Formats: sequence, structure tokens, C-alpha cells
Amino acid sequence: MFKDVKKLDKEIMDDSGVFPTLQTWRTIIYICHGDDNKEITSSPFLTNEKEKCPYPVEDRIKDKYVVETRANCGDVSIKYDDYETCVYKVPHNSNSYKLVRGKKCYKGSHWE
Repeated sequence: MFKDVKKLDKEIMDDSGVFPTLQTWRTIIYICHGDDNKEITSSPFLTNEKEKCPYPVEDRIKDKYVVETRANCGDVSIKYDDYETCVYKVPHNSNSYKLVRGKKCYKGSHWE
């Protein structure tokens, strides 16, 4: 039986060290009624990532990748992981900007 979800936000640096990334991790806590209401905790799993960038977003590039498929009586469901890459408008010199692509951030998963 489901009891609770613990949420942990942690900030990490991107591989290039350009923008910090805020990751949201969750842990699910279950109660086992058959075992003196013992609590079982899932492994932490990443549910969302976003960059902490002070510059405006010029564009968002969305990607999805197949993770899992399952079939039931001829119906096929496909699980996707969703990612988003932001392109930022960063000042280049006193009167121009350059476009800088950020980290590909995990945005969750879904079934179709």
C-alpha cells in the first residue's frame, strides 16, 4: 500500500560547467500490511531536470525516446522518456547576442 513520496531537489553542474541543473528525485514509501506494517522504500528515481539560467529562452527542442513496449490482446503501449533542450539568448558583446544550447534535461516519461 502506498504511504508517501519523499522529494529531493539537488543542484548539479552541467558537464560543460556552463549552467547549473536542478534535479528532482523522488522516493516512494510503501507499507506492507502482511509484515507488521513494515515500510519499504523504493530506490530514488529522477523525475525532472531543469537548468538554472539567467538568460531568456530563445527555443526549446523536445525529444522522446522509446524505453519500453508492452502488448495486451493486440493493443501495444509504448513508454517514452521525454527530454527538453533549451537554447538561450546570451549576451556576446555590447550589442549582440549568441545562441547557447543548454543541457538535454529529463522531463519525465509517459505511455502512449
